[in-house]
Amino acid sequence: MGTRDRSSSLSAAKSTKVADPPTDRYLEIQANSDTTLALPMASVQEVLTIEATNIVPIPNMPACILGILNRHSRVYWAIDLATLLACQSVDMVTHNFNVVIAIAGGMPIAIVVHKVIGMVTADRLESTVSHFPAHLQPYLQGRALQANRELAVIKVEAILQTPGLF
Repeated sequence: MGTRDRSSSLSAAKSTKVADPPTDRYLEIQANSDTTLALPMASVQEVLTIEATNIVPIPNMPACILGILNRHSRVYWAIDLATLLACQSVDMVTHNFNVVIAIAGGMPIAIVVHKVIGMVTADRLESTVSHFPAHLQPYLQGRALQANRELAVIKVEAILQTPGLF
């Protein structure tokens, strides 16, 4: 087999390789100790832990708005996701908060969560949300399905569309 024949058969082998199935990437979080959710990685800009004193309370705001925080010379609304979703809120006695900086409709927000678990991939996203609790449904984009489990996926834009939030 000459050099030309070998390169032709290598090219043929490369072109017949089966592509991996498409996957979606999410950041798995806990809004509180009982509620595990996912945020689309396309919306996530940064994940950090900050001292509670870095969030400046703003008077006369809904309970889910903890205040504002300054990060990289930008000001973000800090939103307690658990309180917004009518779950038990994050522990306010804590000295540190887990924060996900996300983009929602072009506006960055700081989503305060109980715990950041890590990045996960899903085989597919289904828009069915009817089997999730009713108080979560307005905020859900769908459910991310993996081989052995499912995660409720938060629609980040829905956070900003909450009536009476701002």
